Amino acid sequence: MSFVFHGGSGSSLEDIRYAIEAGVVKMNIDTDTQWAFWDGMNEYQKKNKDYLQAQKLWLLKKKWNLIPDQYW
Repeated sequence: MSFVFHGGSGSSLEDIRYAIEAGVVKMNIDTDTQWAFWDGMNEYQKKNKDYLQAQKLWLLKKKWNLIPDQYW
């Protein structure tokens, strides 16, 4: 029989080892994956805030036809 470790995010290494010894063949770690993605996106946003704000402003100006098409 194969077992799935649901809610594996945040588990200690000791708990994971025990689960493997008990027959777990799959571990769900979605929360850890989501936090890793969020941390990466948040760090990128902080590092590139000025650039991203300039892009946002450019898009808003284009939407309201404040930038001629030759620059688009």
